Amino acid sequence: MSTSSAGGANVPPPVRPALSSADRFQLVVEAIDDYAIYMLGPDGLIESWSPGAERLKGYRATEVLGKSYSIFFRSQDVAEGVPEWQLSRARLHGKTEEEGWRVRKDGSVFWANISSVESLTMMAPSSLAKITRDVTERRRLRELERSLKRMDEFIACLATNCATRWGRFAMRQPSFRSTVA
Repeated sequence: MSTSSAGGANVPPPVRPALSSADRFQLVVEAIDDYAIYMLGPDGLIESWSPGAERLKGYRATEVLGKSYSIFFRSQDVAEGVPEWQLSRARLHGKTEEEGWRVRKDGSVFWANISSVESLTMMAPSSLAKITRDVTERRRLRELERSLKRMDEFIACLATNCATRWGRFAMRQPSFRSTVA
């Protein structure tokens, strides 16, 4: 332990109070920018909201706390009961991961990877920790890869078909047959 001298007296450095496990966890959550991390109560209402959630989804905590998490779903998904189905699935299995379209405050959509974990120790039973990240670019690259593969297959098929047709045509030409023979 280092000490400093002030007028000849040794003064110990200030002692920081020990942080509780919950406080340390909260500091970690607040430091994560690329993920939306929030808690849902048993009824699907938002109980906590991280700075990363604000950045990713566009809502401030005061705008979402106490509201249903269904605000992050497209209207057709809400009409089909997707939010409720996902909540019941997460509670049944204790942990789930899925991907799907989600909606930001400004109405823009993004492809999200969402992990849900039932949180029996951090908050009341049946609370769910939700961790969301935007994987739109990864999805776009996968789709582009698939499109390029289909295009390669089409070009290979086209080249084979053209070569076969050209070969048949060429074999019917007397000048070509005499060159080959």
